[in-house]
Amino acid sequence: MIRELQISGFRGFSLKQTIPFAIPNKQKLGSGLTIITGANNAGKTTVIEAIRAFNDSESPSFSEGRRNIKTDGIVQLQIKDSSGNTACIESIPGGGSSTQKTGQVSSENYILPSRRAVPFEFSKSTWDKALYISQAQKLENQRASSLDHFNARIFQIEKNKTEFDNLITRILGTDFKWMVEQRDSGYCYIKYSKDTVTHSSEGIGDGIWSIFTICAALFDATDGSTIVIDEPELSLHPSLQKKLMNLFMEYAKTRQVVICTHSPYFINWEAIINGAQLVRIAKEGTDSKCYCLSESCRSRFG
Repeated sequence: MIRELQISGFRGFSLKQTIPFAIPNKQKLGSGLTIITGANNAGKTTVIEAIRAFNDSESPSFSEGRRNIKTDGIVQLQIKDSSGNTACIESIPGGGSSTQKTGQVSSENYILPSRRAVPFEFSKSTWDKALYISQAQKLENQRASSLDHFNARIFQIEKNKTEFDNLITRILGTDFKWMVEQRDSGYCYIKYSKDTVTHSSEGIGDGIWSIFTICAALFDATDGSTIVIDEPELSLHPSLQKKLMNLFMEYAKTRQVVICTHSPYFINWEAIINGAQLVRIAKEGTDSKCYCLSESCRSRFG
């Protein structure tokens, strides 16, 4: 799990900023929840991308447009895990896009970006979770418009479909009946049925698909793992946001759950009293800065 993340020279982070993360205590709801807020373009997604950079076994490259000119294009990222181990990614001497990676941390980071559209048709491919994280959740050269290789997750989920469906039902309140179908062309698609009506995934609302992908991040998350979700509120009615937050609270008792959000329904004071972190990312001029809830302030809510 992640104890803290330091960012310098990446996008708007010209000054080194340190973001602390909550560690679950296994006893209190929401104790492992980290809530990151901030205005649009403040730098919340950059924090998620910095975490993604450590999912790659190789050292990633940072294009010129991603590097901050105030640091002369020098990028420095450091992550510290709950055991005190650290790993660093920093630009190689002499400048340019290449970096070098040193150190090793113990953290399994499942990243769910805000752009999480799923292709309506896909080929059959099954990866276990570790392979999916290492291959499909590395730092991208460009921000993608859809989930890369999510079809591999769908076929993995299908092996434990009953457990997964129970998780979706807890949010929707009704059964979500789906299956993987195959066309004569060989391509597969999600077939959804309600009462006597069936249709493909193309006819399912964005909010339902968002819940589907969020549940995919949660359902096989082992104790001690890290789940990072950008804007979980997208396309969701407030009533569903509240149900989803209750699920986050439960999972964050034994797992680390990190959310970047604009929604007040994901600011939970019970979780904060129990140890959750509340972090605000603000843009001051051209610089992204991080502000954290102090312990003295937290104690006033207790």
